[in-house]
Amino acid sequence: MKKSILLTLAASLACSAFAAPYLPQNGEYYETEDGYPLKFGPDAKTAGNVAFHRESSAIKAWATGYKDYKVGTNVLESWQTPEKALGTVKGDEYDVVVLGDGGSITLTFDNPITNGDGCDFAVFENAFSDKSGFLELAYVEVSTDGEHFVRFPNLYLGTSYIGPFDSHNPDLIYNLASKYGKNYGHGFDLAELEYAYNYMMSEGNEFSAEYTAEFLRNYNYVDINEINYVQIIDIIGDGKHGYTDSMGFDIFDPSDCIESAGFDLQGIGVINQLHNVPEPSACAAILGAIAIAFALKRRCSKK
Repeated sequence: MKKSILLTLAASLACSAFAAPYLPQNGEYYETEDGYPLKFGPDAKTAGNVAFHRESSAIKAWATGYKDYKVGTNVLESWQTPEKALGTVKGDEYDVVVLGDGGSITLTFDNPITNGDGCDFAVFENAFSDKSGFLELAYVEVSTDGEHFVRFPNLYLGTSYIGPFDSHNPDLIYNLASKYGKNYGHGFDLAELEYAYNYMMSEGNEFSAEYTAEFLRNYNYVDINEINYVQIIDIIGDGKHGYTDSMGFDIFDPSDCIESAGFDLQGIGVINQLHNVPEPSACAAILGAIAIAFALKRRCSKK
């Protein structure tokens, strides 16, 4: 009921759970009226968003390993190949690892992800089209040590049950992977974790008690300048299993699917990494310079 009040901006809105809404982007990625969120956006084809095409020059590297693949329910063994989430995303909607309802996986990287300008990494799902609205959602968490994970703050403004073939409105989804089509990764900014922490420490904190407690329990173990693990956790969105957003509202997601239920992970692209790895051509040039210098040194030593 509170979410309906939020969406319709009724007179009693000021009494809703969004009296002090969490809106870190200062208006860039969402629309508001009197400070309350109407919708989040824009879509993947619009400038000023958090969507990254799989061939974007912003992506410098990809996940190279995985751990803790925990298969959920309602997924055939033929979809349970975690190696398909490694390396470059090809844009093939069948080249995925399926998590199943409530499943999860943790991806690792040759070089840590670090907090830089804008989004730092992007998560790719295989939705045929963000316009179709058939999206399967997941929480995104990060860790430095592989043991303590912090979940990105997320908001979900939908209010009704979504069946196996029903559709989301992408504009009602914030910081859940993924609201974009198969060729576009959903970007996440590590700086937001620090913002969320400061928000929790303020008198206006209206995150749920459960989300706040879990976040604070792990936050001091996570270095946003050195992220070695990204965990993706599928959301069972039938309103019965307790999957809620950071404010405590139910998240609805296509449910009662069979054979390939849950989040379909294509890969994770790294935008900002701790150690910049030179391109192959640059590596060749560096090695060539070293070889020349070594040869000159040997010639000089013989004189």
